[in-house]
Amino acid sequence: MNQLAEELIERELEVMALGLESSLSRTLEVLKEYQGAGRREAWSKFAEAEALDDPIRARRANHGVDPDEDPYEIARTFEGRR
Repeated sequence: MNQLAEELIERELEVMALGLESSLSRTLEVLKEYQGAGRREAWSKFAEAEALDDPIRARRANHGVDPDEDPYEIARTFEGRR
């Protein structure tokens, strides 16, 4: 059973790899044809958008929990990983 499963997975991965290769080849051709038309305008619009205030402001959600507590031991999970 394991051998059959491995063979089926291997075949599926080969099919997926061929599809991915084809997709990447098409993307590469599109990028090669790109001449930068409208690039200056696009960068200008990007810069203008970056100057706007962010519509979503991040904040810490404590939900009544002391910020120094770690009830799910999340901080402990990342201790020593630097």
